[in-house]
Amino acid sequence: MRADGVLVTYAYDQNRMKVRETTPAGTMMSVAYDSKHRLVASDDPLGNRTSYQYDAYDNLTTMVAADGGITTYVYEGTGSTRRLQQRIDPLGRISSWTYTVDGLVKTATDPRGLVTTGNYDSLGNVVSVAYSDGGIATMFYDVLNRLESRIDPLNRRTTYVYDAADHVVEVRNPLNRVTTYLYDGCLLQAEVDALNHRTTYTYGRYGRQITVKNALGHVTTTSYDNMGYPVSTMDARGNVTTTMYDAAKRVTTTLDALGYATTYGYDGAGRQDRVTDALGHSYVTVYNAREIIATIDPLGNRTSFTYDDMGRRTQVETPLGYKTKTLYDLAGQTTTTVDALGYTTVYGYNPAGGMTTLTNPLGFVTTTVYFADSNRVEATVDPLGHRTSSTYDLAGQTRSRRDARGNRITFSYLATGWLYSTENELGLRTTTTYDAVGNPWTVLDANGWLKTLVYDDVYQNTGIQYGDGTRTTFAYDPAGNRTTMQDETGATTYAYSARNETTRVSLPGAYVIQYQYDAVSNRKLMMDPDGGRHTYAYDANDRLASQTNPSNRIYTLQYDADSRNTTVTTAFGGTRAMAYDALGRITTQVEYNLSMVANTTLVEAYDAGGRKVSTTRSGVSTRFGYDAADRLVTQAGARATFAYDEVGNTTLKHQEGSSPVTMAYDAASRLTTMQDGPTRVTFTYDGNGSTTREERGGISTNYAYDRENRLRETTAPDGTKTTMLYGGDGLRRVKRNASSTVTTIWDKSDFLGEVSA
Repeated sequence: MRADGVLVTYAYDQNRMKVRETTPAGTMMSVAYDSKHRLVASDDPLGNRTSYQYDAYDNLTTMVAADGGITTYVYEGTGSTRRLQQRIDPLGRISSWTYTVDGLVKTATDPRGLVTTGNYDSLGNVVSVAYSDGGIATMFYDVLNRLESRIDPLNRRTTYVYDAADHVVEVRNPLNRVTTYLYDGCLLQAEVDALNHRTTYTYGRYGRQITVKNALGHVTTTSYDNMGYPVSTMDARGNVTTTMYDAAKRVTTTLDALGYATTYGYDGAGRQDRVTDALGHSYVTVYNAREIIATIDPLGNRTSFTYDDMGRRTQVETPLGYKTKTLYDLAGQTTTTVDALGYTTVYGYNPAGGMTTLTNPLGFVTTTVYFADSNRVEATVDPLGHRTSSTYDLAGQTRSRRDARGNRITFSYLATGWLYSTENELGLRTTTTYDAVGNPWTVLDANGWLKTLVYDDVYQNTGIQYGDGTRTTFAYDPAGNRTTMQDETGATTYAYSARNETTRVSLPGAYVIQYQYDAVSNRKLMMDPDGGRHTYAYDANDRLASQTNPSNRIYTLQYDADSRNTTVTTAFGGTRAMAYDALGRITTQVEYNLSMVANTTLVEAYDAGGRKVSTTRSGVSTRFGYDAADRLVTQAGARATFAYDEVGNTTLKHQEGSSPVTMAYDAASRLTTMQDGPTRVTFTYDGNGSTTREERGGISTNYAYDRENRLRETTAPDGTKTTMLYGGDGLRRVKRNASSTVTTIWDKSDFLGEVSA
């Protein structure tokens, strides 16, 4: 009897070696040995066999996988000095090794011929590694052969200090910032970071961790049963979650902080096969002897999975019967995917396993090019031959990226590897500095605007100070929930349930929104600032089924077995019905009136590449044509043509009967001029790429931005100004002009309404 209560039977050969293991779910393991007790065959639970062959020195020479793929091992030397020289995979790709006289790996050569070389001291410690791109990493050891420091290929040093028990007690990074660890015996008692912020741990019997206290003094506590299994956790707010077990110590029930239960069931082999939520909705998992073959949702919709002999998933079938297939080569690389409409995507690889080509269902090829001296990507080339390239330093950090027009962005880094600056082709530069533990501290953008970020002792962002003197501040409860946000629009406060669900938001202007949730945390009620009640109902799959507004008007939704929204009935009685293709794209959409008479019908069609090729609305059709890079080039019906530059910027739009519109861009791909017949439009930008001026036929509109690059003010050609204010969450809260002030109310990040004054 296994510890989880599952009855397991074992079979042995004449040498008392275990050859079979069987559970109520079937044979889980079957192996065979030769007369020298060497493993010669292993069968997975479905009977798929892998076989093994050996040389006279008992070294594995051949492995034949269940799919017929053969891996070969070649050795050099004899007896105790016999070492692996080559590994030849099922595709014939060769990896090879050479050794020192002491038997340590000297060189490792991958199937592309890239060589990594190791050097050792007299004790066998690796003292340097030379990479194929010329980079060298160096290691130093103390008298006890413990790694004392490592210098990476960019000469950046990290050092380590140990205690008498060989625990790492100090790590010093390349910027000389130190993190320390304190132990009591073998148990970590405290961790002190480079800013001297301390996290402490306490333990109970048998070394079980009882408490974790963070640098703010907030404590999380865990309790255990007599067998050492965690049974409850109390967070820093005092909210408790509970875990229950059966006699086999499998989790049977979890209780959240509000007492709602989730239960778990298991099959005869001890595998979790059922999860039932607090509303009684069950999710079922179906297994064969080896793997998951289906999942069944609470509505009985079944998703099925098929695998090859190697256990790789080859097919997914949705509840509606749509099948997606994946094919593999003998090395396990995906070679082809076939979507539910039968369209194929084909993948090609280099000898090291890097993807080199992707051929879409239309036959268009995207190519990936690798550096000759490393397996880093040098460039990607789209089906039209447009090339985007990158360069790297010896540590693998991206140093530059050049687009298909030849424009370059460069990157620089600090010794820790943290990104310090980005600079585009126009010389516009953004720099970031960091605190001692790697949190961004200051950001100086391309406009020369500085912002400083402030953190508490557990590195929650508590403030942003801008160079113009303005600031935004945040406060949090012990569980890390934001409780207050103070910004230019005023103070926003938040309250939470024991499950950390938002229950109340008080916005500037005394606007209050309240929330309630069901047993599985679906929102069931929102009370808006006017006291209006918005109620929500869900189906067994937790999909929104209806929403009732304060006027008691009901908005309903229905879904198909693949969870695609098929009908929407609006609060005013109109209905929208949608039909989909096998890939989940809307093919037909019909709008009905109250009498269920169709007002409008929209029909859409797609090509094998997933591009929309036609739209028919109430009998009027528009057809679309694309180039190999999926860019729209023709539009029939509206009779328009388009042209693009190498990076996809639209350079021409010509609609029949109208003058062609031409567009030009700067090195940062910002639209600078647009010629629309006799009208010339010019655009001016700030360093961050935001439009500051639009001049159309000599008439200008001006734009100004705040320190977060959000639109602050527009000045119309007649001089009329409109001003915007934002919350610390980035949402626009106030829009003001000479005649009115409009306050926007947000339901979290969703628009709820506006109030005019």
